[in-house]
Amino acid sequence: MILAAVEIDNNQLMVAIIGAIGILIGLYSKARALEKSIRTGDKVELKQPVDVMLAAKPFTRDDHNAVCGPLHQRVGVLENDVRAIRSTMARDKSEIIDAGETRMRKIHERVDTVLHAVARVEGAIEQMRADHR
Repeated sequence: MILAAVEIDNNQLMVAIIGAIGILIGLYSKARALEKSIRTGDKVELKQPVDVMLAAKPFTRDDHNAVCGPLHQRVGVLENDVRAIRSTMARDKSEIIDAGETRMRKIHERVDTVLHAVARVEGAIEQMRADHR
């Protein structure tokens, strides 16, 4: 027997493997049917095995990369955008909190000024009442 060196690419190998699996499944189903007919003594009609048909062109790794590569790049860009937005949100939150605290301090200072003025007015009124008695 002479063996020749033949170059086979992945697609051809996959077609050959799937074809061989189809043939084995067909032989197995016929053997099971024959075994059943021998065991039971019944006549069993052997059906044709299911035809295994391949797609016109199998979906290869290159096809996957061509389709999914740009999607993975877009996902990476979106993830970077989300990180940038989260960082900006954290900075904005900090700035808002600081601005709120500053605003609160200024309001308290004004309220304290008004309270001191009211206390002086109350003191003056009490003094006037005391002098009037």
